Amino acid sequence: MGKSGYTSLSLDEKQYAKIRKRYDQVIAKNTTATFTKNVTELIEKGIERTALVENKFSTFTWVGSTDSGCVIKDKNTIVEVKWVKNELVCSIDGTGCKHCIYAALNPRF
Repeated sequence: MGKSGYTSLSLDEKQYAKIRKRYDQVIAKNTTATFTKNVTELIEKGIERTALVENKFSTFTWVGSTDSGCVIKDKNTIVEVKWVKNELVCSIDGTGCKHCIYAALNPRF
């Protein structure tokens, strides 16, 4: 039975192990909060970040991720943003454009 005042979130065991390993490598050494508190906060912030990005870039739609970046729909134009030599590059506007900013701010990237 779970702890009073909490709910349960079920994760695939392999997915949990992958998340936990990465958490231990990146976040655990820099916090005193528990794994559960940190993951809950990350989920909450990811949702809020998504809402903000969708609001600020209302003509953009996230299409999906690629091996080297992502695909975005800007109104009726398909745009690819990818990493090239440690820099985000847009298939339409090059570097530093609104598509690159949208991608960089998007939690799905």
